[in-house]
Amino acid sequence: MSPEINVPSHAEHVLETYPELRCTVENGDASERTLCIGSDETLEFVETLFDEVVDRFPFSFDVVHVGGDDWEMHGHSWDECADCREKMAEDGSETVTEHFYAFVRHLHRFLDERDRRTMMWNDQIDISESPDLPRDVLIQFWRVAAPGRGPVEGCSLERFLEEGFDVVNSSVRAAFVRGWISEEYLHGWAPRRRPTVPEGRESQVRGGELLAFEPSNERRRDYFERALPSAIPIFADRLWNPEPIDGGPAFGRTLTRHALGPYVPNGFDAYRELGGTILPTNWKRSGQGPPAHANNSLGDRTPREASAAYRAAIESISTLRDSDETVYPETATAYVDCLEWLLEVADRERRGVLDRP
Repeated sequence: MSPEINVPSHAEHVLETYPELRCTVENGDASERTLCIGSDETLEFVETLFDEVVDRFPFSFDVVHVGGDDWEMHGHSWDECADCREKMAEDGSETVTEHFYAFVRHLHRFLDERDRRTMMWNDQIDISESPDLPRDVLIQFWRVAAPGRGPVEGCSLERFLEEGFDVVNSSVRAAFVRGWISEEYLHGWAPRRRPTVPEGRESQVRGGELLAFEPSNERRRDYFERALPSAIPIFADRLWNPEPIDGGPAFGRTLTRHALGPYVPNGFDAYRELGGTILPTNWKRSGQGPPAHANNSLGDRTPREASAAYRAAIESISTLRDSDETVYPETATAYVDCLEWLLEVADRERRGVLDRP
């Protein structure tokens, strides 16, 4: 585990409070989301911030995550900034990417002096070439950036390993519980299997981490209550078990007991009724999206058969929750809500109504 203070992007709140950390742009507006990384004020601010992180966390936390993602997507003012241009000339940086690397090297030296290892996201590092970064920086791989959001051509997890970096594998379809995680992908995923890990480089993949960034919007936050209690144990399984999950009733029953507690009725599989073990978390798409997998849940059952099973599951979960016999009462409530939505789906299916709720 390690604390993360994300710089230089994702800095909206910092720049609102400390506007002096914006770039110095003569004509036009400076970025409101990415710090100026050419000014002494920014370096002093960041050093003070990380000094506090080091002081507040015990020495067992020997890694500090400095973020480093999304600055190309969020936009920056480094090209137009007088301070950044001066710093680039001083460092010999010919591109904004090299300017960013110089900033990371500065943070690495600062943390190394405090016996902390630097960790950062991968997506803004052009690994198609050999980057000017210390090889003891721990890379958290989550994706190769989309065009316009960072380097793409020639970039891969494989290249980071070939360049000698250690990697934490948080591949987006396996790890990102916020719109991208895929049950089918996760069940067959392992940190040393996908993306490609060259033979002999397995030891450089140091594990993985599930990604669950909490949104501020209450309406979008509720999917954690239905997604995390199953996503966490499944992802944990993938970190220690190299064999793909074959699913099946036994897996669903075990997962149900993990999520809802030891008092669930024998043989009860909540995920059979919900249509999958990773419930939809597609918050980025239009609308709220479905809370459960209706097609998988209905399967080859008639809508009447499915409705009877949903009502029985609602009764079982509600009884556990109301008796204070669930581990996560919020999850029990979320599952009941999903099943009530599935009842609406089944009712419409039974009558042949075109749209689902």
